[in-house]
Amino acid sequence: MIQLHVDENEEYIQRLKQKIDCSVIKCHPFGIDVSSGVETNGWKDEEKIGKIIALTRTIG
Repeated sequence: MIQLHVDENEEYIQRLKQKIDCSVIKCHPFGIDVSSGVETNGWKDEEKIGKIIALTRTIG
């Protein structure tokens, strides 16, 4: 399991994508934990969820 946190910073998003790519290629995880990493002020943030989904779809 890989745990990730989504931030608004575009540079951070690019590093996050690299982290996802490397982690998935090396570890072949069953899942990616983003639960608290996609929250804003304690609530699930649809925009952050969308970003992480878009990033994971680019793996391969």
